[in-house]
Formats: sequence, C-alpha cells, structure tokens
Amino acid sequence: MPFDRYERIAEKLFPSALRVYICSGGEPLLYRHIRDALKLAKSYATLTSMTSNGMLLDQDVSNWLVDDQSLHRLVLSFDGARENTLEQIRRGANYHTILENVKYLSSLKLKRKKAYPLIKIRYVVMKSNIKEFPEIFEIAARHGIGEVEVQYLNAPNASLFQQSLFNDRILAEETFSDARVKAKEFGIKLYLPPAIVQSKRVKKCFYPWQFCQIDTDGSIRFCYHSWPQRLGVFDDGFEKVWNGESYSKIRSSVDSEKPYYPYCRYCPTRLGEGVREAHDQALHPESYFIPGLEHLQIPFNKRQEENIRSFKELREKS
Repeated sequence: MPFDRYERIAEKLFPSALRVYICSGGEPLLYRHIRDALKLAKSYATLTSMTSNGMLLDQDVSNWLVDDQSLHRLVLSFDGARENTLEQIRRGANYHTILENVKYLSSLKLKRKKAYPLIKIRYVVMKSNIKEFPEIFEIAARHGIGEVEVQYLNAPNASLFQQSLFNDRILAEETFSDARVKAKEFGIKLYLPPAIVQSKRVKKCFYPWQFCQIDTDGSIRFCYHSWPQRLGVFDDGFEKVWNGESYSKIRSSVDSEKPYYPYCRYCPTRLGEGVREAHDQALHPESYFIPGLEHLQIPFNKRQEENIRSFKELREKS
C-alpha cells in the first residue's frame, strides 16, 4: 500500500477506530513502511494487532517493536507443535528460526520491562496437526507466549477439505479436551472455536456495522469472507461506500433468507461450525460475488499474484 494512502485512511478512520488489524493476504513485515504505519496508528491512540509468520521477526525488528510500544498484539501463525509438521504446512518456514525470534522478543520485553507486544499463537487445526496440538502449550510457555487461539481449516479446494476436522469431529473434541488440561497446566489462555455440531440457533452478524477491510489498492470489503467482492474504493470517498447502497443492502439483509451478499447464507458466524459450508470454501464459489457488482470483483488468484510480486520487489530492493 502506498504510504500516503495509509495516511489518508488513518486521518479519516483511526480517530474512531477501536483496533487496527494489519494482516490478511501477506506478511506485514515485508512492508517497508510497517514501523511508520504502527507508529502512526499509535499516535491516534488506537489498539494495533498484526499477524505474522515470524520468519522476519529478527533482532532488529524486535528491538524497535519493544522500543516503540506501537504494536499491542502480535499474532503468530504457527500451525504445528513439531518441526516437520509446521514446515510441511507453511512452505518456506523454519521452525527453529521462528521460535528463536519469538524467544528473543519475549526476553527483550522482560529485560526492558515493557508490556507490548503481547504474543498470541494462532493455530489452524487440521488432521495433519491436531494430535500434536496439546504440545503447543509447553512451547508457548517456554517462549513467553501467553495465549493460543485455535481456528478450523477453511479449505479452498476438495483436496484440502480432506484435511478438515469436519470429517473427524470426535478427534477434534477429544484433542480440545486434552488441550484445555495442558493450557491450564502451563498457564496459557486458550481460545477454542465452537464444537462442530449442528445448531438450530441462528446467530446475529454485526460485521457490516463494526468492521471494514481496506486492501492495499484501497478497495473496501465488509467482511473477511468477502475478499473477492469489493464494495468500492477508499479514495473515491469512504462515506460514499460506508453509507452507500451496497452496504445498506448488506445490513438490511444479512440475517435474511435472501441476503444481498450470497455467502451470508452459509457463513459460520450465522450457522455455527456444524455445517460443511463453514469448512469447505469451494462448496459455493458463486456465493462470494454479488450479482450486479461485477465491475468491483477480483479473480480468486489475484492475491497470490500480489504476494509473489511484493516479495520479488522486496528481494530486488535488498
């Protein structure tokens, strides 16, 4: 994202924002303006959260994170308690490098008596890593990590859906039971997703009123599940989008049987985790697009292309 665009977003939205999440679609520490972006958010007194794979969390980064105190929560994407598991799931990751990086950051916070960033592991559970999941709490305690959050795999294709715990609910619940014991033993806060069971209760969704996602090109989305469907562009006027026709239709129909954004019919926020749609992203691919807004849609593979291009540009500059 061009930094001047980020500055305009900050000026417009950060005075009333509770939290700024810097994540989704790429590694934030690849962004050459990441330190300035966090410091700017801090100047507006908004909380900040950043999701990282930990590979670029070197000593230099750790030092400025602790010095600036501009990042309140670091969410570490770490999907395996064992070396082989993590490195098979996350291509290019190095298990020991990540843990050494986090250990240094934690020790630096302790040495300088600083509170931030708080460190949380986000562990996406699937068949290939679920059995070793209870081992993660000893690792977390040893490396100064105070929280572990669990998410189910949302598979983008049929091959990955075979890894989904939707297909082995008993294994999930048995492992979660063991995990609760281990979390308590090591003093780690544990956040587990709901059980994979059918539910008759329809939950309310507040995302269209409380949240918006602004991508690197300035495009605005109302939900993480709406990433292929933009509602507009920030530089065309935020109020124009936020108070516009599409947002109004989403808000008025989000909990109806015929929502304006079709995916709302299948979303786990509404239906819970007991339906296949909550775990199989490819089940209704057409539901990720709003008819009539074709001019604001992006192809499914664009984000992957953007990530490859960004990494190539960073390598060339270094």
